[in-house]
Amino acid sequence: MRTAAGVALSIWIVVAYAQNPKSCGRPRIQPVLEDEDRVLGGTEAVPGSWPWHAGIYTNQIYPAHICSGVLISKRHVLTAVHCLTRKTAKMIRVHLGAHLLNRDDTGEMSYEVEEICQHRNYKPPHTNDLIVITLKEEVNFTDTISPVCLPKSMEEAPPKSSAFVTGWGRFEPNSDTLSPHLKQARTKTMSHETCNGEEYDARVPQSILCA
Repeated sequence: MRTAAGVALSIWIVVAYAQNPKSCGRPRIQPVLEDEDRVLGGTEAVPGSWPWHAGIYTNQIYPAHICSGVLISKRHVLTAVHCLTRKTAKMIRVHLGAHLLNRDDTGEMSYEVEEICQHRNYKPPHTNDLIVITLKEEVNFTDTISPVCLPKSMEEAPPKSSAFVTGWGRFEPNSDTLSPHLKQARTKTMSHETCNGEEYDARVPQSILCA
């Protein structure tokens, strides 16, 4: 049994615009996409249709969900630094192939963590907010577990590129209740000029994707 007490909204954005090799970013179980643009609300994902989605949990008998990430290789998961504040490698585990938040799924795998390495230019709260988790053992890729593709160095998503958000989101803005099932949403990227304009009143640095 897994618990999700005190957990913030967990999302991870995957941008589908790069020319990617066949070995990554191609789910064997196809997602069914609708026009919802936020995980708050969102729609339930088809189990196994986002095989790179990773759940990060406390490493204890009754694990609590901390955040989400994406599988990028047989031993590496990418997530956000702010998710793992005051956490060490021994304090967390990574769950792959999960659809249900509070109990284990068929085909779900859990991995101990060897080390975590945050971006050297991270600046709170969100500048270069990236951290790589190295797993203690290699992941066996399956129908429900496989890696996402990463863009090339310095490659940027042009405005209005399709982006997909997955996570166990809240049902309501002021609620702590998370969805028991993995949820998904489709959105579009936007330029930083638009994102930081008066309409949105945001202060988003260039290192953050705006959608």
